[in-house]
Amino acid sequence: MRVRAEPGLWVGGRFSSPFFITGEGEPYRPEVIVWMELPSGMVVGHRLIDPRGEPVPFAATLEEAMREPLMGPPRRPGRVRIADEGLAREIREADLDLSVELGATPELEELMEFMAEDMGPGDESRDSYFEDGRVPEVALRSLFANAEILYRIAPWKKAADTDVIRMDIPALGVRGACLSIIGALGESLGVLIFPSDEAFERFLGVSEKSGRSPGRLDLGTSVLSLEFERAVDLPPSMRREVMKHGWPVAGPEAYPRVRHRDRDGMPRPLTEKDLKIASACAASMASFFIKHEDMFAGDRFEPVCESWCDQDDLEVRLTAPYRAWPLFEANEPPAPARPAVRAGAKVGRNDPCPCGSGRKYKKCCLGKETAAGSAPGARPAPAGRAPSSLHELDQRLSARLLMYAERRFQDLWANLFEELSGGNQDDQLAGHLLAYHFDWQGKTLCSRFMEERGSSLSAREREWLMAQQESWLSVLEVQAVEPGRSITFRDLLTGHESTVREAGASRTLVRRDAVLGRIVELRGEALLCGCYHRPLPPVEAGELVGRARKRLRLKKNVPEERLRGEKICTYLLDLWEDALEEIDERFSRPPRMQNTDGDELLLTADLFEFDPADREEIERRISGLEWASSPGPDDEDRSISFQRPGNPGLKQRDDTVVGRAELTDGRLLLETNSIERAGALKKKVERACGDKIRFLRREHTDPVDIWKSRGERDRREEPVGKPLPPEAMQALIEYKRRHYEDWADCPMPALSGQTPREALETREGRQRVDALLKHMENQEARLPAGQAFDFSSLRSSLGL
Repeated sequence: MRVRAEPGLWVGGRFSSPFFITGEGEPYRPEVIVWMELPSGMVVGHRLIDPRGEPVPFAATLEEAMREPLMGPPRRPGRVRIADEGLAREIREADLDLSVELGATPELEELMEFMAEDMGPGDESRDSYFEDGRVPEVALRSLFANAEILYRIAPWKKAADTDVIRMDIPALGVRGACLSIIGALGESLGVLIFPSDEAFERFLGVSEKSGRSPGRLDLGTSVLSLEFERAVDLPPSMRREVMKHGWPVAGPEAYPRVRHRDRDGMPRPLTEKDLKIASACAASMASFFIKHEDMFAGDRFEPVCESWCDQDDLEVRLTAPYRAWPLFEANEPPAPARPAVRAGAKVGRNDPCPCGSGRKYKKCCLGKETAAGSAPGARPAPAGRAPSSLHELDQRLSARLLMYAERRFQDLWANLFEELSGGNQDDQLAGHLLAYHFDWQGKTLCSRFMEERGSSLSAREREWLMAQQESWLSVLEVQAVEPGRSITFRDLLTGHESTVREAGASRTLVRRDAVLGRIVELRGEALLCGCYHRPLPPVEAGELVGRARKRLRLKKNVPEERLRGEKICTYLLDLWEDALEEIDERFSRPPRMQNTDGDELLLTADLFEFDPADREEIERRISGLEWASSPGPDDEDRSISFQRPGNPGLKQRDDTVVGRAELTDGRLLLETNSIERAGALKKKVERACGDKIRFLRREHTDPVDIWKSRGERDRREEPVGKPLPPEAMQALIEYKRRHYEDWADCPMPALSGQTPREALETREGRQRVDALLKHMENQEARLPAGQAFDFSSLRSSLGL
């Protein structure tokens, strides 16, 4: 049949498919070649390719599409557009008498995204640790046992994600894998397993970009991960598997989850090999950290290479740091030596510092080169180049002050800095206090430096050092924030107000947060130079300010010069740390939890088994019990809740949910929130079902443990919540407006039973009302834009 020529445009491309082929053998991800006719958007050619088979010429798929298009008669385009240069070259070399354009193909990108969404994750009820039978139970039991130990060892408390370790498992074909421990920030906990250190560097380069570039996601590499999730975030089907098989778990937030993602983020179906690698990694990492945890806390350490064998005699070899592998004679021949670091070349974070100190680069000069407004110790700017900003000027002068202090006072400087900073070598506040406010034999360090080295300083440098000495330490309350640009502070002790240029802290602080810090002003420009690393909430900050005023014997604004001395600086620092310790201690005390019957709260689950053939009869008997509500026809999990009339704890409700029953194939689960309710419900169900059910076991989850494990996350100073639709936003704001309409005239325990309006009659009461409002403003400021309530009218009505 003759192929008809058309003047139209076809676009073509080759992509990784948004799905995997599973069945016999390991799952694989086919490639897909697509040809689309424009402007109709009709797919005229489509070919799935097994990457394990013979290669398919790209030009051959175009010829096939012209000869036998998926829709319409045979035809050929006037021109084709292809995004990949190599594929475009292949079409040109095939001599098909076509005009070939090299350019983006957003039409095909959109098609692939549509396919990915259409084939996206299905029903969570089908999620399984067994991966459709590819993973045996013995591998999962081993994974859970090793993961439980790793979670308890918690290597993320000592190691940073860049403290990478090499892993080799010869029996599984793993050679040169790169382990990165995540969890130092208290968020995701676990281990990322990269194919190599080069793959890790690519991943790091992608993640360190300030913003994600447009286009398809590119992780730079594939990644196998072992992460720990909360039970509430795990699909119910997987939670039931854990309960059914009795796999060990370290706590409600420690359910292990293995994932394998391709370079574009697409999750791969897991195999038994993936589970064995993750399990072996967990076991060997736990043993490694028990023996060598101190090496991650210091700057200098001897390289280590050790091997472990698990219960299946699977050898795992770990080497730290990663690049120390060639040093050990027992290893295979070393790879070709890396070229020496030349001037201006990138130095790895874990490499020895080029300055020759013997410390890791990240622990030595890296922080000094990158920190803005750092403590004395920052690396000077290149000689002969004028500073581009006050930040850079301060860095340069801080480095000179550090060198001067170390030479002039030696161990005395080191000991004082260690004491003031608590061992944190990057503590900016400690460095600035020692340099500008502490007494060094009758003078400040800065004064001595200017006397001895002043002739080498420029006029601008001397002016900046004088401005530093005129600054003071105080409690600064956030008044307004422009994220990424600036913060407006009000000094709660002096009453002074300043707007500082601050890119980092302005992304985390919100209105009414309080920080302990120093603001330095020069010619109308203000910088935050030294700030304690944790803020205080408004109420605690107000109490601290009251104690400081009492110490200074001042009820009104404090003169600035009273806040420059060494004694008041250390006093404020001690008060700040005491307040944070009190908050932490108060938060660590578990609350006493009860249900509405007054029983001690203890989440209780009773598990029974039965013959699946009796399911309908068992469901009928349980549904006939007192207070039981039968599942509806569309209720897939067939759960039955037990709701008792009346509620002694919540008068606004007319019923009490005392438990629920969930039936699956051959399993019956009874869930209640106390031992008393569990005993009563178990007795009723056993009496109703008789010998058709057999009791297996009872499990308890202490809500206090859940409360403790969530503590660190709840204390993070981050905005919470998600944007709401406009109509929901309007309803929320209106609800808040009605709620606060009579707030000023409602008695409150925090005001000893007085209303806010009544409390305003005394000076102390006025302060307490103001603190309450600040607390509410601070909480509202953490909500997404548009959801926060404006308290200005309430403040105005109260004269605040």
